[in-house]
Amino acid sequence: MPILRTHGEVGVTFAMKNHYGSFDIPQEFHAEFSHSLPELNSQRPIMAKTRLIIGDLLTPGARSDPIGYSIMGSGDSILRTFDCVVHDAAGMAIAEKLEPGSAFIKFQSNKWLDTAAEMEMGTNNPARMDYIEQASSK
Repeated sequence: MPILRTHGEVGVTFAMKNHYGSFDIPQEFHAEFSHSLPELNSQRPIMAKTRLIIGDLLTPGARSDPIGYSIMGSGDSILRTFDCVVHDAAGMAIAEKLEPGSAFIKFQSNKWLDTAAEMEMGTNNPARMDYIEQASSK
């Protein structure tokens, strides 16, 4: 279950970057995130097995920066989707609300999300996303 946190080179770490823990040589995919993140997630062993993605927005995320780790903020949600691109685009939007104007979130813009959408892995177009909020039953 990916946890939303900011990342100095990508903007956010969520569903797609979470797969860097799925194989032995993640350092070889750190060269150019705008292509390597979609390339990794388009690999058959990942694409064929990825079904429902559940993202943790309950746990505060840590921001990796030159100074160290700091708290990004805490959420109150769980994000569920079948589309890794939608998942990460929504995560980016949520992270921007938790840390408005963060240079870490804006660093890569959304180049890797654009590339993944161009590869037809999913959509990062907000007009094609449906957000359904469910209130908790307390």
